[in-house]
Amino acid sequence: LMAELNINSSKMYLTGGSNGALMTFSYAFQFPETIKAIAVGSGNLPEFPESGICTNGSTLPIPILLTHGTSDPAMPANGG
Repeated sequence: LMAELNINSSKMYLTGGSNGALMTFSYAFQFPETIKAIAVGSGNLPEFPESGICTNGSTLPIPILLTHGTSDPAMPANGG
């Protein structure tokens, strides 16, 4: 898609909400060199993540805008 749509990967930003936020986090952890920043809403990471990409992945810093409400039972603000 990047070639077909002429997407400049040095200016690519990702966003998602709820499960889309989880997919955005997953992509950012796996391919941080391909994006500039992410913005997610109502999505979180596990409170106690298993060893893997989100605990020992890339050390490349990525700017993140994270918004979340405290009354979301499906995606608790404190993780889980």
